[in-house]
Amino acid sequence: MTAPVHDHAFDEATVQAVIRRALDRLPLTDTVDNLVAALCWHTERLLPVVEAKDWSAHGQGELVTVIVGEVRKKLAARPASGAIAAARAVYAQEVARACRGLLGLALVEPGDEERLREAAR
Repeated sequence: MTAPVHDHAFDEATVQAVIRRALDRLPLTDTVDNLVAALCWHTERLLPVVEAKDWSAHGQGELVTVIVGEVRKKLAARPASGAIAAARAVYAQEVARACRGLLGLALVEPGDEERLREAAR
C-alpha cells in the first residue's frame, strides 16, 4: 500500500504525472476518486503560493485574482464520491487543467520549486 498523497512533500514531477494521468484519457471509475483527491491536494498547495506572489508589479494582479477565485470555486464544487463516475472523471480533468495552470504560475521565478517544497511541509 502506498502512503497517502498528503504524506508526500511537493515535487513538480509528481504533480505533472498526476495531471497527465487525468488528461491523457478519461480516468477509470475505480481510480477516479483517488485521482481527484490527489489533484485537489496539489491544487490546494499551489493556491497560496500563487497568491503570495506580487502579480501587481507585472500588471497581472487582477487577472491572477480572478484565476484563483475560479479555481477555488472549482474545488468547492467537488462531486461526491457517489456521483456518476463520468461526472467525477470530467471533474478530475477540469481540476487537472486548473492545477497545470497554477503550477505554471507558481514556478515562474528561479527557486520557486524549492519554496514550494518548503511551503508544502
